[in-house]
Amino acid sequence: MELQERQVRKRFNEDFGPFIDMTDSSQHNAVEQSKIRASRALAALTVAANAKISAEESCASVVDESGDAGIDAIGIALARGEVYVVQAKTSVGAPSPTEVLKFASGIRRLLDWDWDGLGGKVQRRRAEIEKALEGGAKVVAIYSHLGSQGPNSDALRSSNQLVSDVNSSGDILEFRYEGLRENFDHRNIASGLGSPDYELVFERWVTMTDYRSEIMGMVSGEQLASMVEAFNDRLFDKNIRSVLRDTETNDILMNH
Repeated sequence: MELQERQVRKRFNEDFGPFIDMTDSSQHNAVEQSKIRASRALAALTVAANAKISAEESCASVVDESGDAGIDAIGIALARGEVYVVQAKTSVGAPSPTEVLKFASGIRRLLDWDWDGLGGKVQRRRAEIEKALEGGAKVVAIYSHLGSQGPNSDALRSSNQLVSDVNSSGDILEFRYEGLRENFDHRNIASGLGSPDYELVFERWVTMTDYRSEIMGMVSGEQLASMVEAFNDRLFDKNIRSVLRDTETNDILMNH
């Protein structure tokens, strides 16, 4: 086992493993449960690294189960306008063409809203997923694994065909592979996803009346965009409007 792989496994097992729901796997023996937990933890790490959400939240996005149509996690990042659909394999070989084809089929079902063809965990999130997709979110499909080799021609053919078919009338789907190198880069993501801490540089100060009673600092839109890119929905975790979601006032704010 490569040292990089050992380090990645250590991090996703320690940082994400404790938050993984295993209540549906009690019938499996200890060895099988360890494998299931590791696969789900890798899926959660992939979601956290891409959606920039906490370890606990990314673990809650895991939908791996028997009959899951090849979809192991679905992470939604409203601030980024993206939905991350993940299949995770802890194997070190190249992405399996069979598994890629299964994953592609599951994505088609998801985009076609063929809920009966998806697992129960996905079905229970139907309203949340439909709202994100109807709202114009881009779908980012990620095949995450621990191999050093990329997909072969058969696997690429399946993923490329999926993207071509789905995007025939407009770009809404991206498909990418993240192997050992990418996951090695992501391995410490959990430690960087705490409460947002960002330094803004005020470009000038203004006051509407008297500086002794009020003062406002002006920052560039570029700084704010960088902050959203870095922290995503975590910027608004303490904002009650993020919790309320659908209200008349929120709709007005979102549309103006």
